[in-house]
Amino acid sequence: MTNTRDYARERDADWATGAAMLISAECLAAVGPWDESFFLYSEETDYCLRARDRGFKLRYSPKATATHIGGSRTPRRSSGRS
Repeated sequence: MTNTRDYARERDADWATGAAMLISAECLAAVGPWDESFFLYSEETDYCLRARDRGFKLRYSPKATATHIGGSRTPRRSSGRS
């Protein structure tokens, strides 16, 4: 979704960030685990695609929230410029 107004309503989506996803036991059994051979930030997109290929839908809800307590972030790489 590229238009911020799209975040105001519940809707189907193609993929979501893996930071906060709820996956049903039925979907997990059908799709299997995440493919950890992906390097940073692609495994959730792959998972959503595999789930969709097996008939599952991804649903975005603006009422759902998640709070990360203590987490971390990916460090920035130096561009080598001064």
